[in-house]
Amino acid sequence: MIRFSIGNEHNPADPFGRVVITIDPDDVVTLEHFSRQGNATYTANLAPDVTDEITSALARGGFPNVPSHEIPGGASLRQIKVVTDGEPQSATVEDFFAKQLEGYKDAFAILDSLTLQLTGYAEHDKLRTPVSNIQKVS
Repeated sequence: MIRFSIGNEHNPADPFGRVVITIDPDDVVTLEHFSRQGNATYTANLAPDVTDEITSALARGGFPNVPSHEIPGGASLRQIKVVTDGEPQSATVEDFFAKQLEGYKDAFAILDSLTLQLTGYAEHDKLRTPVSNIQKVS
């Protein structure tokens, strides 16, 4: 199981709000979007190898270890939790720093791709992570 979140719907400097993605062991993706304009939930089926791509990328980056880095006021934090064989591991990384970290940047690019596709902004997605059966639940 993978659980990822970014953003804060209560931060006035964050125009997008908070996104929470959960990938269950059956490769079903649930995306919850919390914003000041309202909330929405989406589901989809993920291609079988994508979860392995995410965990492999994180492993290349040394997950769950993250180098020490500054977190400026108002920064967006990327939080990721991976549960393998009942053992949870997690990491928190400042957004811009995460985009420079080997491995982490690749894992987060996949999760960003899922966000764009599930929320209806696939035309802005350059990675095109394979998903199917996208549904807006609420």
